[in-house]
Amino acid sequence: MKTIIEKAKAYDEALERARALNNGKDIDVEAGTTTCEYIFPELKEPKENNDKKIRKAIIDLVLNNIGEGILDHNNVDCYDMLAWLEKQGEQKFADKVQPKFKVGDWILYSGDNYEAVRCITKIDEKGYYVEINGLPHGIIPYIIPYNHEICMRLWTISDARDGDVLVCNINKAEIGGDIEKLPNITPTICIYQNVEKDQDYIHSYCSLYNESSLVLQNRMYYNAFVYNIHPATKEQCDLLFHKMKEAGLEWNSVTKEPKRITKFKVGDKVHCGDETQLVTIIGITNDSYTTDSMIGPIPFSEEDNWTLIKNKFNVGDWIVFNGLILHIDEVVNGYYRTTSIGDGIHNSYDWDIDNIARLWNISDARCGDVLISSLYKQPFVYNGHYTCDSLGAYFGLNYRGELSIGDNYDNHNNNWTRLIGVQPATEEQRNMLFNKLHDSDYKWDSEKKELWHKIFIN
Repeated sequence: MKTIIEKAKAYDEALERARALNNGKDIDVEAGTTTCEYIFPELKEPKENNDKKIRKAIIDLVLNNIGEGILDHNNVDCYDMLAWLEKQGEQKFADKVQPKFKVGDWILYSGDNYEAVRCITKIDEKGYYVEINGLPHGIIPYIIPYNHEICMRLWTISDARDGDVLVCNINKAEIGGDIEKLPNITPTICIYQNVEKDQDYIHSYCSLYNESSLVLQNRMYYNAFVYNIHPATKEQCDLLFHKMKEAGLEWNSVTKEPKRITKFKVGDKVHCGDETQLVTIIGITNDSYTTDSMIGPIPFSEEDNWTLIKNKFNVGDWIVFNGLILHIDEVVNGYYRTTSIGDGIHNSYDWDIDNIARLWNISDARCGDVLISSLYKQPFVYNGHYTCDSLGAYFGLNYRGELSIGDNYDNHNNNWTRLIGVQPATEEQRNMLFNKLHDSDYKWDSEKKELWHKIFIN
């Protein structure tokens, strides 16, 4: 504060400047200065220091980078940059800001092309700390700067989506049933379904009360008995799903329903209590299995007496069944869908295959059968002769796909009996071979097992 003498001096100087202006003297006035500011310099706003302007611009640039997810530049952490700038005399950015939200608030952050629900875990001069799933590093801290508050608002129940896991406190009077062991205000984890219009009831697929009592399909009176509802943390979600698993349930996020964990699945073949009753499971309800038998639904309580029967053969296997050579095309609900190679091609579903059939091997091949070599992936007509080293052929396609007459096909695996190296050809492969034969002016007599060129055919 100025002394009386300093004030009197300043007044005299101001009076002199006013007289000079009034007398029309040529006075050098700084551009942008008003008459009043010339007479009374105290009225003029102090000009911002150029260094301060530069620091402020850099701080805004770094904060914008952080908001865009750019947390470093040339291997220098953006927050280290801010700390350094603050040490240069600039007032700390957070000192100028009163945070709009507080620790523990759940907020909805709206980005350019997405929305995300986050919980504020910490607030300091850098901004709001939240946690995100920073793949591949798992859950990592993330900072939302203060100048992004415009993109944030508090989460409400209207933001909940079908299937979200929420937590809240419930007055136990709203729970009903056996509630003696529950606290008056019961912490609850639930899987949200919807809010009942006009009545303000929250419907959930299941709820876990006080980390101990699991209930399916319930509703809570939102306005009167439910407090502090918000999204669940990862740990709370894990706890709910663990308790569901202990109760024999699992959450299906696609169909939005808790499903019973069963010992068997649709398509399994099982012996029901004894070796004579073989059934295939064709459906599963909330409390029982549906099978292809006439005995009706079978409750889950019976499954401990069942034995799973695994299919003996796999898709792609060639088998011998009642004199037929079959290809396993598909396994549907425990049954085989097969293609038969013989007098014709037809599809069939067979259920006795496991008990009767066996894998095809080279000893099942007949003279004139069309086989295919796994080495060259080309079909040939077998002439009935084989050794541990090779198979004889009337004709076939070589590795270049060209017709070859009277060739041998090497067995580099030396294990025909396990179907390694050769197997029956499919209908498509047979057609490819005989089309090539026809294009080369040959004709095959399948009864006489003779190959003729057209110049010898009348």
